[in-house]
Amino acid sequence: MMQDWRTIAEGVPHEAVGLMAQQLTEFGAEVELAENRGTVSSIAGQVCFRLEAGRFDVKILQNPGHFPEKMLWGGMRQFVEEAIERVKRVEA
Repeated sequence: MMQDWRTIAEGVPHEAVGLMAQQLTEFGAEVELAENRGTVSSIAGQVCFRLEAGRFDVKILQNPGHFPEKMLWGGMRQFVEEAIERVKRVEA
């Protein structure tokens, strides 16, 4: 299942990527990072992501069907927004 890139959030600080990677790893996902892009593999499937000019884009590479696709997109969007908020709190 290869899909097009979808923008999840705008205005994402670079620091949010590290926070998300750490949290996903703690949840048991495998995260591979290379600068502002990477892949996440977990029981829910596999996605790749990129951060360009504050825009966080995601592409679903594999979805074994544990969750409906709309739920995956919504969960990813919420996860990124929460990471943005955590970075803002640390900076404040």
